[in-house]
Amino acid sequence: MIAAFGFTSDVLAHHSFNFFTPEEGARFVTGEGTIAEIKLVNPHSGVFIDTVNENGDSDVWGIETRPAVYLLRRGWTRETLQVGQKVVFAGERLREHNRAWWRAMLVHGATPDAEARLFIEVEALDQLERDAFGARFEALPPCEDVSELCYRVSPEALETLQAEYGVDGYLTPRPANQ
Repeated sequence: MIAAFGFTSDVLAHHSFNFFTPEEGARFVTGEGTIAEIKLVNPHSGVFIDTVNENGDSDVWGIETRPAVYLLRRGWTRETLQVGQKVVFAGERLREHNRAWWRAMLVHGATPDAEARLFIEVEALDQLERDAFGARFEALPPCEDVSELCYRVSPEALETLQAEYGVDGYLTPRPANQ
C-alpha cells in the first residue's frame, strides 16, 4: 500500500498544472519564427523555434506537447513538422524562461498563397475556453493525415481569422468575452 501511494503521488505531481506561470496577464504567449528542432519523445514531445525578441536578439522557444505515442497514434509522423518551416505559435507560459505548453501552431505553406496547417491543443483548458477556441476552427477542413485537432487553412481563411481575432489572437484560447 505504501508503494502504491508513493507511485500515485509522483504521477499526480508530474501531471499537475503548477508548472504554468502564476503571473497575472501573462498566461499566453505568441510568437513567430522558424522550426529549429523537433523531438517526438515520451513523456512530452517538443518543438524548438528560433525567434527574434523585442530587442532584436535571437531567442529559442521550447513548445511542449503530447507524448510521441499519442501523436503517432493520431497520424503524426517524423515529417508532420519540418526543421526550417515558418510558424506562428501560441502557448501557455511555463515557469521556465522561453518555454510554453502548446495551444496552437500555424505552419505556413511553402509559398504565401499555399495552404497552411493549424494544429491546436485543448487539454487543460476549462470548458468555456475549450468550446470558444474550438468553435473558431469548425468551418476549416481537417488535415487528411492527422486525425484530430489539425486544420487546413487557406490564405482567405487566415485573413478572416486574423480580422476577427487579431493577427495572432486567433491562436490564443481566450473566450470571446475576454
